[in-house]
Amino acid sequence: MRMPSLSHRRGFARKDPFLALYVPVFIEQVVATLTTMLGTILVSGVGATAVSSVGLVDSINLFIVYTLNAVATAVTVTIAHKIGAKDNRQAGSLAGQSLVFTAEAAIAIGLALALSGRWLLNSLFRGAEAKVLEAAAPYLLISALTLPLQAIYATSAGIMRASGNARTPMLATMLANLVYIGVSSWCIKRLGLGVMGAGIGLAASRLVSCGTVLTILFRGHGGVPIPRLRLRPDFSVLAPMFRIALPVGQDSALFNGGKLVVQVFMSAMGTAAMAANAIANSLFCILELPGVSMAIVCMTMTGQSFGAGDLNDTKRHMRRFMLLSAAVLTVSSALMLPFLRPLIGLYDPNAETAILARRVMLLPMLLVPLLWPPAFVAPYLLRAVGDARFTMRVTLVSMFAVRVGCSWFFGVFLNWGLNGIWVAMVLDWLVRGAFFVPRMLSSAWQRGRAIPVKEDQPAVQPGA
Repeated sequence: MRMPSLSHRRGFARKDPFLALYVPVFIEQVVATLTTMLGTILVSGVGATAVSSVGLVDSINLFIVYTLNAVATAVTVTIAHKIGAKDNRQAGSLAGQSLVFTAEAAIAIGLALALSGRWLLNSLFRGAEAKVLEAAAPYLLISALTLPLQAIYATSAGIMRASGNARTPMLATMLANLVYIGVSSWCIKRLGLGVMGAGIGLAASRLVSCGTVLTILFRGHGGVPIPRLRLRPDFSVLAPMFRIALPVGQDSALFNGGKLVVQVFMSAMGTAAMAANAIANSLFCILELPGVSMAIVCMTMTGQSFGAGDLNDTKRHMRRFMLLSAAVLTVSSALMLPFLRPLIGLYDPNAETAILARRVMLLPMLLVPLLWPPAFVAPYLLRAVGDARFTMRVTLVSMFAVRVGCSWFFGVFLNWGLNGIWVAMVLDWLVRGAFFVPRMLSSAWQRGRAIPVKEDQPAVQPGA
C-alpha cells in the first residue's frame, strides 16, 4: 500500500498507514459517542421530558450540522487528492479558503436559527407536549449561537485528516468532551439547570475543540500550510471543493431532512416513544463506532490513492474497507447484544421506555454487520473518488421513498409506532446498499472524471 504522504509518521504508522489513521479516528469517535451517551444519562436524571426535548433539538442540529459538514467532507477529499498529487501549495490555499467560507456560512445559519428557533420548534413538532417544547427552546438557542464553532472545528479536523494527521482532532475531541461532561454535570446536578445545563456544557466543549484545532493549525502543525487568510472567499480556489461539497451537502440535507420528517411523526407518539428513541439512538451510535471510523479513514486513504492516479490501489482500498467494516461491526454487535438490557438501564428509564428501547434495537443490531457497510461505508468510498452526485440521487430516493414513506406507513398508518419507524430504517439501509455496492464494484464511477494516471500504468478507459 503506497501512501507516501504518511511516511513521515513514527512508530506503527510507518509500517501501517491504515492504523496510523484508524486508531486515533476510532478513539476520537469512541470518546465523542461515550460523551454523548453520558450527556443523555445526565439529562435522563431530570426526567423523560428533558430527554425528549434534547432529542427534538438534536434532530434539528443534525440536519444543520451534517449539512455544513459537507464542506468538511469535501475538504478532506479534495485536499487528499492534492496531497496524493504532491500539490501542497494548492492544498494549503484550499484549506485556508475553506475555513473562511465555513465560518461565514455557519455564522449566517446560526443567527437565523437563533432568531427562529422557538417558532421552528412549535411549527415542526406540534404533536409534542408543551412542556417538552418549552424545555427545548433554550437548548436550541445555545446550540445555534455556537454552531460556527462546531463547523470550523469539523473543517479544521477534515484538513488535518486529509494529510494523515488524525491524532490532533482526536486529542481536541478528548479535551472538549471532558469539558462537556464536567460543565454539564456541574450545571445539571449542582445548579439544577436541567436541559439548559446540557446546553452550557455543549457551548463550552465547542469552544474548546474549535480553539484547540485552530491554534495548532495556524501554528503550522496541522499537516497543511495555511496561507494568510482573506475574509472574502476566493471561489476560483474553492471550485474543486464545491464540486464535491454541493452534492454531498444536498445528500446530507436530504438524509437529515428525512430524519427530521420522521421525528415529526414520532413527536405525536408520546413522550415515552421519544425518550426510548433518544436512548436507542445513543446506544446505536456506540454500535456503529467501528464502521463510522472506517468510513472516515477510507475516505482519506482512497482519496489519496485516487489523487495519485493509482486506480488499482484505489480499487483495493474499496474492497478492503468494505470487508473490514463488516468484520468490525460483527464484533461490535456481538459484544453489545448480551449487555443491551443493563446498558439501557444506565439511562434510568421507566419500564415502558426501557422495554420499547430494547425492542426497537434488536433487529438493527442483528443486521448491522450485513447492511450498514453497503449503506454507509460504500458512499464514503464513492465520494472519495468524486462520485458524489450518484450518492446524492440514491439518498433522495431511498430516504423519502423508503424511510419516510415506510415510517408513515408502518409507524402511523398501521399504528406500529416506534417499531415501525425502526423497521423503515432497516429497509432504507437495504435499498441504499442495493444501489451503492454495484456502483462501487463497477467502473461507472470512473466515467467522465479527470483521473491523473501514473506513467507506469496504462490509462483506464471509461467503463473498463
